[in-house]
Amino acid sequence: WKDERESNVIDGAAPFYNVYRCADDKWISLACIEPQFYRAFIDNTELEQSAFENQWQRENWPAQKTILESMFLKKTREQWIEHFEKHDVCIAPVLNLQEAQNHPHNINRHSFQTIDGISQANAMPRMNQNTPATAFSVRKKNADGAEIISRWEIE
Repeated sequence: WKDERESNVIDGAAPFYNVYRCADDKWISLACIEPQFYRAFIDNTELEQSAFENQWQRENWPAQKTILESMFLKKTREQWIEHFEKHDVCIAPVLNLQEAQNHPHNINRHSFQTIDGISQANAMPRMNQNTPATAFSVRKKNADGAEIISRWEIE
């Protein structure tokens, strides 16, 4: 482990564990650390196979990353997701908040809740099928400032 940004496998150095901009200016995440997922990714692209043969050869990572950056810019995020969904590849869209709230994965898991018209993340992780109760609704800015100050006995 190195204490330098983008010098380790999971902090941006590895081309197979990174985020990439797509043609529509949206992003995709690639996380093919395990050899079977890495192989599935390489086999299901039009990449020059020989340039990606040795996954852990660090001196090749900068060049590989440049190649992948160019490749991902050729299609939209949705086109890449559609392409890889039929293959066993660890790839996912990077979603903005609105997209995350409407994504089937998060809807199915009740990842978000709306309280008083404000959407927010639900408590995670949940260890069973029960949905945790909401303790209270979102407070308006400065709504309970006087009460808090009185508890602190500040004048």
